[in-house]
Amino acid sequence: MVVTTWHDLIDGREVIRGPVALTIGTFDGVHRGHREIVRRLAECAAPRAQAPHRAVLTFRQHPRAVLTRRHPGPLTTLRQRRERFAALGVTHLVLIDFSVPFSRLSGGEFISALRRAMSLRELVVGVDFRCGRGRGTDVVELRRLLAPAGVPVVAVPPVMVGDHIVSSTGIRAAVRAGDFAMTQEMMGSPFEVDLRGAGEIRGAEVHGRDAASAWYVAAEQLEQILPQPGTYAASLAVAGGDQVAVAVEVAPDGLRWAWPAAGRRVPLVLRFHRRVDPAAGDVTIASRIQEK
Repeated sequence: MVVTTWHDLIDGREVIRGPVALTIGTFDGVHRGHREIVRRLAECAAPRAQAPHRAVLTFRQHPRAVLTRRHPGPLTTLRQRRERFAALGVTHLVLIDFSVPFSRLSGGEFISALRRAMSLRELVVGVDFRCGRGRGTDVVELRRLLAPAGVPVVAVPPVMVGDHIVSSTGIRAAVRAGDFAMTQEMMGSPFEVDLRGAGEIRGAEVHGRDAASAWYVAAEQLEQILPQPGTYAASLAVAGGDQVAVAVEVAPDGLRWAWPAAGRRVPLVLRFHRRVDPAAGDVTIASRIQEK
């Protein structure tokens, strides 16, 4: 998968040669709804003699985090999104560094810049997609803007899990509540905190145990949303591909877990499974902290 930036694309420093089937969105979590959009993108590309590139245009940071500073945090890091798009067969990923000046572009200006930058053949978006200044350009307006160029706009309906629409907002609520079964149902994959960009992960005291058997990572070093404070059954993916069962304490200042020094390897990803309650006798997992 080729990764480039919006500015390099529209300034001509990077070029996507040939026809392009494109989707646009924040894609936080690359959840089941997003995967359906990418599947439809591949479907659009398949029937052509000259198969279009399958391109995703997304944001390095969530626009709301840039404009309001009040976004609760992403479900996935940029690294995770890149890996998941590559696994889905996306050929090009274009990253927008969202800014106040970018937010002032009208939908028409945005689409005109896209058409100048690539040979657009199809555009695939969610039915509730909006873009441009004040989010004023919806699917109906997109179709009007692209009709003269003969570019179809495919609007993909939401994916449902039971009575729930799959959405990043709903998944964030499930993560915060510690409902990782629902999280996995909607994401199509477990909730994982990416530790690879967290910087220093160091020894710390956990339930009276010393640093030789405990690890700590500060919340400020993590990009992603975390569940509510508590103790959780989890597993670590470590260098070499192994999975290590741990009990994780989530606190306002960060994450702590016990891990014997003899088995210590570089932790890559922390996967959450369920919340546990030591006070209610759920000691099978919680005792891992006490015993190590």
